[in-house]
Amino acid sequence: MRAFRFLATMVLVAGMVSGASCACDKDSAGRGDGGSTGRRDAGASDGGGDGGCVRIANCELAGAECGTPPDGCGGSLLCGICPGNSFCGTDFTCQACRPHTCAEYGAGCGPLPDGCGGTVDCGHCAGTDVCDGTTHTCRDPGSACTASQAQCGFVLDACQNAIFCGLCDAGVCNGATHTCGECHPQTCDDLGASCGDYPDGCGDTLHCGTCADGGACDAVTRSCTPCQPTSCEDAGAGCGRISDGCGGVLDCGACDAGLPPDCYVSGGQRCGDTQNACGTSLSCGDCPSPLVCRDGLCQACVPATTCAEAGATGSCSPVVPDGCGGTIDCSANCGSEFCLVDAGCCQPQTCDELHSCSGNVVDRCGVTHDCSITCVGANEICQANGTCCTKQSCAQVGSCSATAPDGCGGTQDCSLACGAGEICHNSACCTPKTCAQLNACGASVSDGCGGTLDCSIRTCGSSEICNSGNGKCCTPKTCAQLNSCSDHVSDTCGGFLDCSAATACTGAEICNSTNGQCCTPKTCAQLGACGPTNDRCGNPLNCGISDCSGSNPVCRANGTCCSPQTCQSLNACGASVPDGCGGTLNCTGNLCPGAEICAGNSLCCSPSGRGNRQCGSYSDGCGDTLDAGSCAPNQYCVGSNCCTPASCGSRNCGSVSDGCGHTVSCGSCNEVTQACVSNQCCTKATCAVNACGTISDNCGGTVACGTCPSGQRCLPGSNTCCQPAVCTDATCGRVISDGCGGSLTCPACPQ
Repeated sequence: MRAFRFLATMVLVAGMVSGASCACDKDSAGRGDGGSTGRRDAGASDGGGDGGCVRIANCELAGAECGTPPDGCGGSLLCGICPGNSFCGTDFTCQACRPHTCAEYGAGCGPLPDGCGGTVDCGHCAGTDVCDGTTHTCRDPGSACTASQAQCGFVLDACQNAIFCGLCDAGVCNGATHTCGECHPQTCDDLGASCGDYPDGCGDTLHCGTCADGGACDAVTRSCTPCQPTSCEDAGAGCGRISDGCGGVLDCGACDAGLPPDCYVSGGQRCGDTQNACGTSLSCGDCPSPLVCRDGLCQACVPATTCAEAGATGSCSPVVPDGCGGTIDCSANCGSEFCLVDAGCCQPQTCDELHSCSGNVVDRCGVTHDCSITCVGANEICQANGTCCTKQSCAQVGSCSATAPDGCGGTQDCSLACGAGEICHNSACCTPKTCAQLNACGASVSDGCGGTLDCSIRTCGSSEICNSGNGKCCTPKTCAQLNSCSDHVSDTCGGFLDCSAATACTGAEICNSTNGQCCTPKTCAQLGACGPTNDRCGNPLNCGISDCSGSNPVCRANGTCCSPQTCQSLNACGASVPDGCGGTLNCTGNLCPGAEICAGNSLCCSPSGRGNRQCGSYSDGCGDTLDAGSCAPNQYCVGSNCCTPASCGSRNCGSVSDGCGHTVSCGSCNEVTQACVSNQCCTKATCAVNACGTISDNCGGTVACGTCPSGQRCLPGSNTCCQPAVCTDATCGRVISDGCGGSLTCPACPQ
């Protein structure tokens, strides 16, 4: 074994047995370090030769220091990764290696192989610059094409992003050289084929020969071999596509892709979710045991030795994980505080903090307190809900009841709480009023505090009397103050007055029999009335028809005088026209003045003229419809105006509005070669000789230009065919652009 076996084979030897002992008897779900992954081909057995399979027990017996070497039964062993700058070789042993640096490469961006099986990240480009895939320097996308001497197609930057370098005006874009020209068909030598038929990349078929009798053209090696049928199981292939031995291909299932190459970097393996130098998200999974993921890299586990290192400063558990499978005791963290294993350290509360006066109170730490003596303030008592309460006085609760509330859920006797001169009324202290304060003279008057007063012996003022209705002293009103002439009117103090004496109303006033108020009667002249009416003081008044004279000679039905209208004042010309005073006028003999005519409503009307109207009919405003004339034969009448319809003019297809509410047809285009666009015939574009895919016909439609010859690709956006590049010996082990917008992952270089 090598002297620098990684961490003594990363403590994996701890799970191994020495000498001839075998780990094959362990269940795969509980295998020790260095055990098999349990993956094997169908038919492999676990026994010591029963099925023709003897499993290698551990990495030491396999002579492996790293990686996942086969266990001999279709599975694999987990032998860890190499330390420092060493890397895992193809023989699963750690080999010394000094990784390359970005400075050695002269690189300023992108990922590059570090020469030790990993990658070295050389940074990102700022703004819109891209990382040149050849020089690994930042440049603008346009200069990337110039630097690659690319005339067409696509080149890839260092992060495998495609950069478009233009189209070919004629011919095909060669994906290998990025130049335009004729299509160069592939040869059998290019394909490494000595038999079989293959596309030549230019639309033809390449014939690479046939095999002699008994031979078959192997689908993988493209060479003649004796026909020997096989299966995935016989070939020991657990995944992938292999030759069936007789010219066909077998699909042996999907292979485990493993971790992305960028997960392996100088000095070890990335872990968890991270990004590579191109900003692409990587999922590098967990670290192989016993390594742990720290700062995104798999590293040897260093157990925490203090509670702080374990991130458990607030914990008091005796079994805190140390991060490497062990535990540390943090039970002394709390000092004088209580330790709650599930919640950490806890400081107990006092009765004051709990606001409690109960005999048994549990605080936040689970500690029980006797707080029954904590109510020590003046007038404090312990309520039923376990909290202290200060009792309120009778004055504070404002009560004089024998069972007044004390503010703490109890009662108190406040029957002696009222002051001098006060009595208790409705549980509140009240000062009774006196007869004088109430201005009362009745025998039973409320004192305002629930009692009554006998104020009948009280003498009212010199001009006052006692109102028997409300028991209050009152000054009675006089007829003059009431302006009354009634024989029975209230003096507002419970008595009545007879104001019917003639001296009650003065001057020309009389007593209104309706409301008992003095009133000056109106005359017919003052009212402008005729016929029977009233004098506005409750008495009838007959004014007669003869009372209407002068400018208002007619008596209307409502008893008012009215001046009737004349035919001339009404500008009327009909047989029966209201005169405005309830009668009618016969104005048939009244001639309308000037150009006016007698309209249907019996009134004179001035008819509207034709004005600017050119055609159609219109109303004259006096009830008649007139004809404004008609338009020329080639015109339409639109809104009383003649409209000359527009023609197609330069339009040569479709239909357009003529401006007069109609449409006019402007013809049609050739249905095969043209389309009508905005009333103009548009000639459709056709496909160029080397066009592919679907292009615009420049008339709002599309044209299908077919597909490229077999082996070529239609460039998106350009619709021209491109011949992709192929891997060569010079590009082995690299990811290259195929020149047509894609990329090629070339096979590993031969050892």
